[in-house]
Amino acid sequence: MTSREHIAARSAQLFAERTHWDTVRARATLELQQLEPPSPAYTSNAEEAIKARLATASYELDRIAQELNRLEREREKQALADAIERDARREEMLKEADRRVVEAVEKERDNKEEFARQDRDKLDALQKEERQKADELQKERETKDSFEKQDREKAELLAKDEQAKAEVAEKDRQDKELVEKQEQQKREALEQQEQRAREDEQRRSQELEQLREEQERQRREMEDSLRRRQMDEDRIRELLAAQELIHARQMEELRAQHEREQREREERERQERALAARQALEREAMQRSLGY
Repeated sequence: MTSREHIAARSAQLFAERTHWDTVRARATLELQQLEPPSPAYTSNAEEAIKARLATASYELDRIAQELNRLEREREKQALADAIERDARREEMLKEADRRVVEAVEKERDNKEEFARQDRDKLDALQKEERQKADELQKERETKDSFEKQDREKAELLAKDEQAKAEVAEKDRQDKELVEKQEQQKREALEQQEQRAREDEQRRSQELEQLREEQERQRREMEDSLRRRQMDEDRIRELLAAQELIHARQMEELRAQHEREQREREERERQERALAARQALEREAMQRSLGY
């Protein structure tokens, strides 16, 4: 039996004894009041017995009161010791909770550093792709300038030969219109390609910005949940796992989209090369027909 149970049991016993002696004292007091007045010549034995019972009851009640007071002091001491022990356990639990929160914060910091590194790698890849794209556009412009220069030289030759070849002037004019139409088509194709490239770049920039905003929002939500300190360790791990899954899914979708765009760009380049080769063959055939 613990000290607290012993105090409770002893207190219950003393309360029962006090009730008994209260009853004894009350009954003796009543009996003493009901006795006939004794004769002055002698003392009544009944009165002496009743007074003895009253004295005994008073003595027992005093003893019980002192014992109850002692037990009350012991109970207060026990309650104080229990409170100190509870405070110690609560302090230990708070320290453990703080340790877990610190570990979760450190893990979150490591995850944020990893996300930042991945963002830097992705930005480097995008910048590299931008430079490659700029180089391709520069080459296309140089090719376009070369074709325009050839067209100007060809127009000058045709102008010089107009008088000598009057009989084929109409045919030359038609050939020139055909060449100009093809060049116009090529310029339009190049402009469309540049427009598509600008749209692709804008779309990638928007996707990157959306991805950054999403990651920033997730980071703020995670920090708020950690500051509230009401989320347990299992919930933190679930949130982190969900964030990693979302990030991995977003990266996979972005990578798949970039691959699709790369394939579409390669297909357009292949078609444009085929168109350029076909036009070169047509020009060569037209030049042979003109006798150049």
